[in-house]
Amino acid sequence: KWNEIAILASNDDYGINGMVFLQDEAVKDSNMDLRIVQHVDQNGSKYLMNLTQQLQLIKDSLARIIVLNTVRYTEQILRQAQQMGLMTKSFAWILTDSATSDLRYMVNQGKYETYYEGLIGIS
Repeated sequence: KWNEIAILASNDDYGINGMVFLQDEAVKDSNMDLRIVQHVDQNGSKYLMNLTQQLQLIKDSLARIIVLNTVRYTEQILRQAQQMGLMTKSFAWILTDSATSDLRYMVNQGKYETYYEGLIGIS
């Protein structure tokens, strides 16, 4: 079903406040089925970031819509999600304004990475 939602949020004020807002909206809308909320620690190095556990829990939740509410490391998060099979047509990703605010980081040598195809950005 396309009403099953997962939230992947940073563990800072931005991510937590957005997560609380989305959880409140899910409670108000009986058509939304919030399956799981996971957090991203954005205090470490982006090169050492490993979200295998969080992404596997999201995959196992059977949520088809994934809301990414993070301040940094969008590229690393989406790359790992793609490696785990979460960037197929079976999933819809919605990125909040912070993740889409600077499109320069989405381009690699003049081209968008394939994991950026089909994303929905909101502000």
